[in-house]
Amino acid sequence: MNTNDIIEYFPKKISNKECYDEKEKKIIKRSEITGKTIKYLRSRVGFTQKEVSEKIGIAQQTYAGYESGKHEPNIEIMIRLADI
Repeated sequence: MNTNDIIEYFPKKISNKECYDEKEKKIIKRSEITGKTIKYLRSRVGFTQKEVSEKIGIAQQTYAGYESGKHEPNIEIMIRLADI
């Protein structure tokens, strides 16, 4: 996935927690979109999950949950991610 893919990837919002993914033709959780995006960006800069989690001050397991789409980071965590 490249930067243009991320920009074009944003599925159509159907509720506060779900979106419709045109590419995959299915409803997906917003947290999954966030997870795919932060995973791509992390791998692009060459950090491990552990390195990112240490930089933003959370447990590695918590960060892994964000990338997997199980949990969605709050705005404070998103700002910390943007700052690294």
